[in-house]
Amino acid sequence: MGHPNVAAVGLIGSVSADTIKRCLLELGGSKAIVIYPDANIDRTVDGAVRGINE
Repeated sequence: MGHPNVAAVGLIGSVSADTIKRCLLELGGSKAIVIYPDANIDRTVDGAVRGINE
C-alpha cells in the first residue's frame, strides 16, 4: 500500500482455492471510493462530491 497508515486490505468472499495468490486491485483514480450496500446514498454522494473538490 502507498499510505503508511494502511498495513493491509482484507477481502472476504465465498470463493475457495488451493493456493493464495497476490493480487492487485485497481479502484481507479486518486479519489477512489467503496460504497457498501447499506450506505445512505444521499450522504455518500454528498461526501464523494465534497472529496472530489478538496
